[in-house]
Amino acid sequence: MAAAAPPPPPPTPEIQAARWAGFCESITYVLRGWTGLQIAIDAQMAGHHTSQTSAELHSHMVAFFQQYGTEVMPHEIAQNLEAYFDEVFHANLDDGSPTQIGEKLCRLYKEIVCEGRRETFDAVKEVASRAAGRTAGVRQGGGDSDSSDDSDDGSSDEETEDGGEDSADAMVVDPPAEPRQRRPDPVVDEDGFETVQKKGRRRN
Repeated sequence: MAAAAPPPPPPTPEIQAARWAGFCESITYVLRGWTGLQIAIDAQMAGHHTSQTSAELHSHMVAFFQQYGTEVMPHEIAQNLEAYFDEVFHANLDDGSPTQIGEKLCRLYKEIVCEGRRETFDAVKEVASRAAGRTAGVRQGGGDSDSSDDSDDGSSDEETEDGGEDSADAMVVDPPAEPRQRRPDPVVDEDGFETVQKKGRRRN
């Protein structure tokens, strides 16, 4: 009976550092290809703070995996993303995309950092590239010129996993605060004196 082959040697520090850098880069591509996030950014839903959101989310995800590694679960990432949307964008995502993002990031960590593979990395990079091209076309052409091309090509599995075209409908934005009622103009009598008006009882 032939002896079992010895396990492969652990990756060198240089290889491990390159894998980690590749995983951090893949997080960038996943966020760029996330339809729900890009809708929120394009709509400036966080005000002047919006431009920082991608970098913040990237930092959060990097720190999360750096601390817990293979112990990270998809639902934990989903909970973090949902809390971030609620706190920063004041919106709820009902399209399931946070869970899909969590599953994708866990898969990327296992493939890139643990196994040295790049199949999913290449896929998310391609999705991010297409998403960036569509965004640039919308900004330059007004948003309608490329609609027929998108429908002809269909949506890929990666785009569907990240919320697809339904993310805008599934994003529930909290209503803005009720504006204050304008104070009525004063009533002045013939002698130029302001008449005091009684306030009516507001209906519940």
